[in-house]
Amino acid sequence: MFHFEKLDEQMRGLMLQELEYDLEREAIFYDARLKEESRPHYLELLRQTLRQGTAESFTEAILAAHLLKGTETRDLGDKQVEAKISSIAHYNIGEGEFNRYTMRAVCLRAI
Repeated sequence: MFHFEKLDEQMRGLMLQELEYDLEREAIFYDARLKEESRPHYLELLRQTLRQGTAESFTEAILAAHLLKGTETRDLGDKQVEAKISSIAHYNIGEGEFNRYTMRAVCLRAI
Protein backbone atom coordinates (compact mmCIF):
# COMPACT_ATOMS: atom_id res chain seq x y z
CA MET A 1 0.00 0.00 0.00
CA PHE A 2 1.27 3.44 -0.91
CA HIS A 3 1.25 6.49 1.32
CA PHE A 4 1.14 9.71 -0.67
CA GLU A 5 2.06 12.91 1.10
CA LYS A 6 1.39 16.44 -0.13
CA LEU A 7 -1.44 15.63 -2.49
CA ASP A 8 -2.43 19.26 -2.48
CA GLU A 9 -4.40 21.18 -5.09
CA GLN A 10 -1.30 21.80 -7.20
CA MET A 11 -0.34 18.12 -7.25
CA ARG A 12 -3.85 17.05 -8.16
CA GLY A 13 -3.94 19.66 -10.91
CA LEU A 14 -0.72 18.28 -12.34
CA MET A 15 -2.07 14.73 -12.13
CA LEU A 16 -5.16 15.79 -14.07
CA GLN A 17 -2.96 17.65 -16.55
CA GLU A 18 -1.10 14.42 -17.22
CA LEU A 19 -4.35 12.54 -17.69
CA GLU A 20 -5.50 15.14 -20.23
CA TYR A 21 -2.13 14.87 -21.97
CA ASP A 22 -2.62 11.12 -22.29
CA LEU A 23 -6.16 11.62 -23.59
CA GLU A 24 -5.00 14.10 -26.24
CA ARG A 25 -2.37 11.62 -27.44
CA GLU A 26 -4.79 8.66 -27.16
CA ALA A 27 -2.25 7.09 -24.82
CA ILE A 28 -4.43 6.06 -21.88
CA PHE A 29 -3.31 2.76 -20.43
CA TYR A 30 -6.18 0.32 -20.14
CA ASP A 31 -5.23 -2.84 -18.31
CA ALA A 32 -6.09 -5.99 -20.27
CA ARG A 33 -8.12 -7.23 -17.29
CA LEU A 34 -10.63 -4.37 -17.73
CA LYS A 35 -13.79 -5.14 -19.66
CA GLU A 36 -13.68 -3.33 -22.99
CA GLU A 37 -17.11 -1.78 -22.39
CA SER A 38 -16.05 -0.50 -18.96
CA ARG A 39 -13.37 1.85 -20.31
CA PRO A 40 -15.50 5.04 -20.25
CA HIS A 41 -16.58 4.34 -16.66
CA TYR A 42 -13.01 3.49 -15.66
CA LEU A 43 -11.77 6.74 -17.18
CA GLU A 44 -14.37 8.77 -15.28
CA LEU A 45 -13.46 7.01 -12.01
CA LEU A 46 -9.79 7.73 -12.68
CA ARG A 47 -10.52 11.41 -13.33
CA GLN A 48 -12.62 11.69 -10.15
CA THR A 49 -9.93 9.95 -8.14
CA LEU A 50 -7.15 12.18 -9.39
CA ARG A 51 -9.33 15.18 -8.58
CA GLN A 52 -10.16 14.22 -4.99
CA GLY A 53 -9.64 10.54 -4.18
CA THR A 54 -6.96 8.15 -3.05
CA ALA A 55 -5.38 4.99 -4.41
CA GLU A 56 -7.59 3.07 -2.00
CA SER A 57 -10.79 4.78 -3.10
CA PHE A 58 -9.88 4.06 -6.73
CA THR A 59 -9.29 0.37 -6.07
CA GLU A 60 -12.59 0.14 -4.20
CA ALA A 61 -14.43 1.94 -7.02
CA ILE A 62 -13.01 -0.45 -9.63
CA LEU A 63 -14.21 -3.42 -7.60
CA ALA A 64 -17.62 -1.95 -6.75
CA ALA A 65 -18.32 -1.04 -10.39
CA HIS A 66 -17.46 -4.56 -11.61
CA LEU A 67 -15.08 -3.23 -14.25
CA LEU A 68 -12.92 -6.34 -14.47
CA LYS A 69 -13.31 -9.43 -16.59
CA GLY A 70 -13.88 -12.75 -14.84
CA THR A 71 -11.09 -14.54 -16.69
CA GLU A 72 -8.02 -13.77 -18.74
CA THR A 73 -5.97 -15.65 -21.30
CA ARG A 74 -2.50 -16.60 -20.10
CA ASP A 75 0.29 -17.66 -22.40
CA LEU A 76 2.17 -20.71 -21.10
CA GLY A 77 4.67 -20.82 -23.92
CA ASP A 78 3.36 -23.67 -26.03
CA LYS A 79 -0.29 -23.12 -25.16
CA GLN A 80 -2.78 -20.59 -23.88
CA VAL A 81 -5.16 -21.16 -21.00
CA GLU A 82 -8.10 -19.29 -19.51
CA ALA A 83 -7.50 -18.38 -15.87
CA LYS A 84 -9.57 -16.61 -13.26
CA ILE A 85 -8.63 -12.98 -12.69
CA SER A 86 -6.78 -12.51 -9.42
CA SER A 87 -8.91 -11.43 -6.48
CA ILE A 88 -6.52 -8.51 -5.94
CA ALA A 89 -6.39 -7.33 -9.56
CA HIS A 90 -8.39 -4.20 -8.69
CA TYR A 91 -5.66 -3.27 -6.16
CA ASN A 92 -2.89 -3.79 -8.68
CA ILE A 93 -4.66 -1.68 -11.29
CA GLY A 94 -5.93 1.07 -9.00
CA GLU A 95 -2.78 1.57 -6.97
CA GLY A 96 -0.56 1.28 -10.02
CA GLU A 97 -2.39 3.90 -12.03
CA PHE A 98 -2.77 6.30 -9.11
CA ASN A 99 0.95 5.93 -8.38
CA ARG A 100 1.86 6.50 -12.02
CA TYR A 101 -0.01 9.80 -12.23
CA THR A 102 1.31 10.87 -8.84
CA MET A 103 4.91 10.23 -9.90
CA ARG A 104 4.41 12.11 -13.15
CA ALA A 105 3.01 15.05 -11.16
CA VAL A 106 5.98 14.92 -8.79
CA CYS A 107 8.32 15.15 -11.78
CA LEU A 108 6.42 18.10 -13.25
CA ARG A 109 6.45 19.86 -9.89
CA ALA A 110 10.18 19.30 -9.53
CA ILE A 111 10.86 20.72 -12.98
